Amino acid sequence: MVAQRELHLDCFFLALNFRQPGVNAPECGLGRCAFADRCRSGEQCLDLSQLLPKHALCKGETCLYTGRVLTLGGAPIAGARIDVWSDNAEGFYSVQQPGLQDKWNNRGVFITGPDGHYEFIGIKPVSYPIPDDGPVGKMLTALGRHPRRPAHMHFMITAPGYQRLVTHTFVGDDPWLSTDAVFGVKASLIAPFEPATDGRTRWRSPFDFVLIPSG
Repeated sequence: MVAQRELHLDCFFLALNFRQPGVNAPECGLGRCAFADRCRSGEQCLDLSQLLPKHALCKGETCLYTGRVLTLGGAPIAGARIDVWSDNAEGFYSVQQPGLQDKWNNRGVFITGPDGHYEFIGIKPVSYPIPDDGPVGKMLTALGRHPRRPAHMHFMITAPGYQRLVTHTFVGDDPWLSTDAVFGVKASLIAPFEPATDGRTRWRSPFDFVLIPSG
């Protein structure tokens, strides 16, 4: 049970079973950092930068996340709800640092427009180690594996008539991509992080998501 929680073996099992042709964002389980007050319930169309508290831990390189939510046929899905969350510039989620980070730091909820488009400003996430001071650490040592997770942004996307999608996108140049401690990286989830040219942010990360009809 501990190994499943910390190593996210659900990602491994889902990778074996989630085989939908044409879908570029495989499902992955909700991690333990997602459950505690994951996002602001009922909030819509927020600029994630507005959720960042103004204190010393509010660091990081700004990034514009943008793209579309689409059907299997490529049609836009309007009104899809997108919950997003990531670590801060030191590699900690807000639930890991109560009293230090704002409750909603690097978390938000957005609704796609008529063209299925989404856009928000966050920070470029950083890699971090999973807890390795217990049984998980012993297992990793025995396997000759490190505890690092490559940098990633979490997404949970829901829309009426479609299956819920829980996934994440990975920073394309992260050095830990090929050896993710929890087996979560798929080639289709590696997102470009391009230098921005409009002056709004330092980076820009375009990525489209595809939802599968329910039923």
